[in-house]
Amino acid sequence: NFQVVHDYLDNPAAKQQQKCKPDGSDDEEPDESESSPGLVMILEAEGARIDISTANIVKDAIMHALAENNLSVENTRTVDHGSTGHVVTMVLKEGYVVARTWKEHQYIAFDIHLWGSFHKLMALENSLIESVGSSPEASSSFRIVATGMHGIESFAEDFRRRGPKFMEDCDEKPAEIAVQKMQSPIPDVLLKESFNSLVLYDDVLVAVICGPESTKCSSLDIVESSDAIDNVIALRACASIEGGVQYHQDSDVRMIDCERNILNILKKQADVVDVLVLDPEAPFEMAQLL
Repeated sequence: NFQVVHDYLDNPAAKQQQKCKPDGSDDEEPDESESSPGLVMILEAEGARIDISTANIVKDAIMHALAENNLSVENTRTVDHGSTGHVVTMVLKEGYVVARTWKEHQYIAFDIHLWGSFHKLMALENSLIESVGSSPEASSSFRIVATGMHGIESFAEDFRRRGPKFMEDCDEKPAEIAVQKMQSPIPDVLLKESFNSLVLYDDVLVAVICGPESTKCSSLDIVESSDAIDNVIALRACASIEGGVQYHQDSDVRMIDCERNILNILKKQADVVDVLVLDPEAPFEMAQLL
């Protein structure tokens, strides 16, 4: 799953979504939580009117907001950062709240992570803003879907509230979406026309970044065949980064060696490169280096 995490190659949102119940599914609530969803809210409260230079006052304000929303506090911890402010952490049965204060600006940043009682998140946001003496106009927030915790007491209620709920059965299996690699000459046409119309002076030096020696470099062929270009440098992908340098433990060493090799080639040819062309077959690492 490296590419999914590192390069975001999987996009579930692009897949066809079912808006019905698959065959064999039922509406019975599971006995145990098979999944552990969670919600994170990042809340910024500016212009706080309470004395945020005192950690206990900040803690009491947060406790008041949590009590208003019937959230259970299990443990608290306060860290003093001197003249800058404090960090107040509260662990709940339903999640946790971390507050960071900046005395100079009367500013409090909240990290709120709930893995239970998600429906209370918006009300908790309003309570925290009110408790610290800020206002909706002086605050901002955003939410992120995250992971949660297994075995929480409020799972059954959270499951009932979770949506959307599809009531109709699926009549047939949804058609799979075929994923095909685009085969189009458009990039080649654009590259050819660009050189014919945009190169306005002589002695232009063009460097073309290509894949390994064993691969075809159509961009290099187009540039070399252009009447407007006389000086061309082919920068082939270094052997040290073939196959994905990120999979090697010495990836940093391989990248540095490749960079030195490219610099030596460029120094021998000219001091300045006027145009840089990236061929579609060139590896991502070559683009990073240049």
